[in-house]
Amino acid sequence: MALLKKHEVRDNGNNSFDLLITFPDNCSYTYYFDSATSKNHIDIILSMAQKPSSNFITRNETIIPYNDQLKIDVTQTQDGVTATKPKIVIEI
Repeated sequence: MALLKKHEVRDNGNNSFDLLITFPDNCSYTYYFDSATSKNHIDIILSMAQKPSSNFITRNETIIPYNDQLKIDVTQTQDGVTATKPKIVIEI
């Protein structure tokens, strides 16, 4: 499964970071922070029976470290199959 084309984390110098996520433009996208697990979640979903577009879009989320860590889980769903990858932990 390869809906996530690219991900990047950039320090913006204000004790926060920019998370850039690039994926096909025919996917739905959701971002949320789970305070119970201190994780940033990205969900990328392609509708059933669709093929990923060759056109890509990039979304930017501003995220803040918790306990000197950035935790990011990317969940990708295609044809009803879901995989949570990558799972990223960055020590600050």
